[in-house]
Amino acid sequence: MRYLFPEFRPAFEAHPVGIIIPLCLAAGVLYAMYKVLASLAALKNRSTTFYYLPWEELQNGGHESDTVVTDCTHPTAPTLSHHKGHKNPHGLKTADTSTGIVLNATGAQASRLKATGAQVFLGGEPAAYCTRRYISANHFDVDSFLSVWCYCNRDQARAHAPVLRHMARIGDFREALLSPELVSAHGAEDGLTNVRDAFTALKLCCWLNSLEKRMFTAPYESKDATQKFNYFLPIFGSVLEDPEAAWDVWSEEYKAVVGGFDALSGGQSCSVDVHKSVGLAVLRAPEPMHYYALFSQTCGCDYVLSMYDDNRYELECKYTQFVQVHSRPVAPRFDLTPLATVLNSIEGDENKKAGMYWVAPRFTDSGPVLRLESSTERLTKAQRYGHPTGRQIATSAIPHSVMSAVVISFLEFGMQGLRPRRGGFSWDELHRIHQDVPWKKWVNAVLSEHESGELLGRSGGVESGRRFSMDALPLEPATTAPPLSEPSRILSDSAVRMLAGTALPGHLCFGAWRLAFCSARDGYSLQQLYRKAAGLSHTLLVVQDTGGHVFGAFASEPWRVHPRFYGTGETSVFQVHPRQLLWRWNHVHGATNDYFQFSTHEGLGVGGAGHFAVWLDNDLFEGSSNDCDTFASRCLASSPDFHVQALELWHVA
Repeated sequence: MRYLFPEFRPAFEAHPVGIIIPLCLAAGVLYAMYKVLASLAALKNRSTTFYYLPWEELQNGGHESDTVVTDCTHPTAPTLSHHKGHKNPHGLKTADTSTGIVLNATGAQASRLKATGAQVFLGGEPAAYCTRRYISANHFDVDSFLSVWCYCNRDQARAHAPVLRHMARIGDFREALLSPELVSAHGAEDGLTNVRDAFTALKLCCWLNSLEKRMFTAPYESKDATQKFNYFLPIFGSVLEDPEAAWDVWSEEYKAVVGGFDALSGGQSCSVDVHKSVGLAVLRAPEPMHYYALFSQTCGCDYVLSMYDDNRYELECKYTQFVQVHSRPVAPRFDLTPLATVLNSIEGDENKKAGMYWVAPRFTDSGPVLRLESSTERLTKAQRYGHPTGRQIATSAIPHSVMSAVVISFLEFGMQGLRPRRGGFSWDELHRIHQDVPWKKWVNAVLSEHESGELLGRSGGVESGRRFSMDALPLEPATTAPPLSEPSRILSDSAVRMLAGTALPGHLCFGAWRLAFCSARDGYSLQQLYRKAAGLSHTLLVVQDTGGHVFGAFASEPWRVHPRFYGTGETSVFQVHPRQLLWRWNHVHGATNDYFQFSTHEGLGVGGAGHFAVWLDNDLFEGSSNDCDTFASRCLASSPDFHVQALELWHVA
């Protein structure tokens, strides 16, 4: 071997162990040659025509080595799926739906690598997966069907990618962006730039639903999934090119969706209230509506409470929690059993005597619905997954105000110390979260408040037994102003003196202030703030919102990306305008209340028991401030959800 490298011969003879080096080099060359030859062989053998493989054939071992699985998982086959536990290729661009993932993998967008020519070798695993001849799915619904169709019809899929992506979103999450405002706010993930494409996607979903209902078993049944695929795959392309030609098929369902959406958007007897801090949308309407009409008003939420006349209710965990959604942070899914326990305790005696009880399905179901049901007449699977218009909803004795208050209290209690996360939570994580939450404590507290008449707090909200101090400390000015590295664009001289005199620990009262980060100078970037704040203990975060309020927090430890809460009891929050108040740590003996600093790539927060006292999103443009148990503080901003006008971070030393 040493004669291959004559210039190194003396070294080899002097150091025999040096023979390892050329051996490793030779092995590396051989491995690279093997990869090139394998890729060329794959290129030679790859198919330009792709086929749907029935699930039962795959289960029986047919074509497994040449099949990719979509919209589900498989013990051995590779996947193109948004389901948890998938085996997607490394380097694949994420998407919220399986259809989006297939489009990304096959190169449906111009920016993605195409699985053709020498790029099979260069494109990595996503391109290699797409050379497989067959694709299979274990069920039939809008997203699984579109995933298969897009894999097999790549050129046509590329031409209609935004419509197809949005069809999958409507089918899985029931979110149709039927207004320019919704398209502007949420359309980017699907590539939507106009509301016309959203309506086209809705028409095509209604066409698919209507024919499926007319010719096959109810949706989500698996027994005739193969027949559905074989029927729809050959004919969908022509309908995609000219949806209006199939008007007689989709028009009835389409009208029901659009009518319901318009009623919720501006009807006098309908309303939509979004509780962003817990990911809840509360919908009020006289009668049940089509799912697409209801859930199109809930974009960005993961829980939906539908409230109808005569005290009829349904609380649903959205499908966004069942799969991996990456376009936005997703709230953790809670087991609804403790909530059902409370509702059964306060339900009317007549319903109890009639055998009516609040039933909480398993939280691992794809879309659990909490509802009042008869013990002898439970919903079928088709009814549970069908539209609310197709099932009876029983009348409860619980008033609307109490129902919404209990649900909000339940979610607030569960969310303490947690933040929504892009990609959601694994099932193991959700099981651990449920085990860690002291639900019995919440059940007892809420039932006690209901019995005493204290359940409904101020503004219809729920206090849930939390302590909120009405005696916040007034900000008192220091005798002298501290030295500043440069003038503040937010704080007046008197405000600087007040913060120096009250908000800072005693040993920092006379410290020098250096402006580490300023949005006017450094831009609106959380990552830039982290870089500027690296290693800096004792900082003052000052925020001015567009409503004119000025507020912030003192943090004792350096801000940094960290998966858990950190910081010390020196942390405090304050409001400088319109009031001059300070809230210190609300230490409660025997209680876990050390939620001081929290900072990830998704955002930055101070406090966390109950809610964040201050939360800033990763673009430093939007934020929230709510009642916070960590400091017993109220909302510091001009509104619970605010926009940032200016932001500064001062280092005090």
